[in-house]
Amino acid sequence: MPNSRDLGRQYDLTDADVTAILDIAKSENPEHYLFLRLIGEARGLRIGEVLGVKKRSFYERWIDKNRRELGKERVESITDLPGIYTKDIRDGSLWIRRKGGQEKQVRLTDDLYKELSEFAKSRKKGKLFGFRESQGYVFTLRYARMAGIKDWFLVHPHRLRHYFITHVHFAQGEKRDLKITQNLAGHKSDRTTLRYIRNLTPEEEKTELERLVHRS
Repeated sequence: MPNSRDLGRQYDLTDADVTAILDIAKSENPEHYLFLRLIGEARGLRIGEVLGVKKRSFYERWIDKNRRELGKERVESITDLPGIYTKDIRDGSLWIRRKGGQEKQVRLTDDLYKELSEFAKSRKKGKLFGFRESQGYVFTLRYARMAGIKDWFLVHPHRLRHYFITHVHFAQGEKRDLKITQNLAGHKSDRTTLRYIRNLTPEEEKTELERLVHRS
């Protein structure tokens, strides 16, 4: 069983981890498999953008960053995302409301678009996925455990999104463009994107070292 120190860590998924998770999900439940592809290796969407979420939260910010003696103020934040509906799958894309409230066209690979379109035909009109965010967390952990990942209890949905963003960035090769990564991640600020790619996984670190050592 994980202890409190374990739960404070983050686990960076490898290619083998993600492949194993998806293979098991595909054989167990096609709906779960498509959800995991959307939040993970195929598109890296946020779980709330896929399933829908409505919540109210508060955070603190400086009243004036240049005059910190003024202190902080408490700010209310409301998140209201409807999730993906069957009607949102069209024209090779998903048409969804992203974090921040903007309606966006999200392009998909041909294979993922085909899989989602076929799955949508089996659904009644309404939401594409028939489970809540909390359930998405539970079965993501379950598939990670079934895949034999030692630290399965650290594999929550956002780690799949992290996998997508880092791999999109490093797959660009030597001429990496942060703006491309930022756009695919759906980040307003490149500073947010940098937080994802600042630290390499051991697998990525080895790849980067090989590239740097053997480049001509």
